[in-house]
Amino acid sequence: MSFARLLGPALFLSLLAAGVVPASAARDPADLAGYRALYSLTLDRPDVAGSAVGVAGRLAIDFADACTGYALSQRLMMAVTDSDGTTRDNDFVISTWESHDGLTLRFNLNNDIDGQPVERYAGLARLKSHKQGGKVTFTEPAGDTMALPPGTVFPTEQIRRLIIAAEKGETFRADTVFDGSGADGLTDSSGAIGRKTPAHAAPAGTPLAALDGEPSWPMRIAYFALHDTDAVPQYEIGLRLFANGVAGDLLLDYGDFAVRATLVHLALSPTPNCRGK
Repeated sequence: MSFARLLGPALFLSLLAAGVVPASAARDPADLAGYRALYSLTLDRPDVAGSAVGVAGRLAIDFADACTGYALSQRLMMAVTDSDGTTRDNDFVISTWESHDGLTLRFNLNNDIDGQPVERYAGLARLKSHKQGGKVTFTEPAGDTMALPPGTVFPTEQIRRLIIAAEKGETFRADTVFDGSGADGLTDSSGAIGRKTPAHAAPAGTPLAALDGEPSWPMRIAYFALHDTDAVPQYEIGLRLFANGVAGDLLLDYGDFAVRATLVHLALSPTPNCRGK
């Protein structure tokens, strides 16, 4: 697995924390708004083969409703130590813009290990409709293209659909998702949705205190190579997802080892005034 794929769930995480509309505000299902969040990364389960026996790092996210679409800036800095005591410093940065209708995604991704670039992707993905497919045109690597099959969704649209399914009482949601991380960024996802918790109460002063009164659902999302859902997933994510899109602590399970992401700071942004834009 490349380290871009290893860090792939971070993009999912960044979109889970979106949608910080106050619980008291009237809103459409899966309304998303802006926030800034910081997560602390630690090792939850080591690799028995020794490739990951220690993890330390942070994930910083800035998500905003830009009126015509959702803008995301994310940086994940993670140090992974193996059983020999060697540590790799990983710096994963992605910026995206996804249209409100979910049909257009602009993306720019940089992944460095120990200060050396290992992956660079940038470009534009467009869908003809949600029932039809589309195309990705890369500006980096320049000139590369790839087809998107019918039914493909982009990351924010995936989260909206999971929340809407949960609100309807559904227990499963499957989507084909393109997240901007090259050819490997096109995956099939399977989401198991647990029983609804009617309301949430968090102690004052904690990152999730703003979510008092929000319902939530435990979820387990598995990501597979395209058309290979009978195989072992590339990675899985365990989380509690709130009705406004915010996720608390997460478990990022890569099969060989697992990383826990703990929310340590959450700052909500006011709903933008998009009238006339």
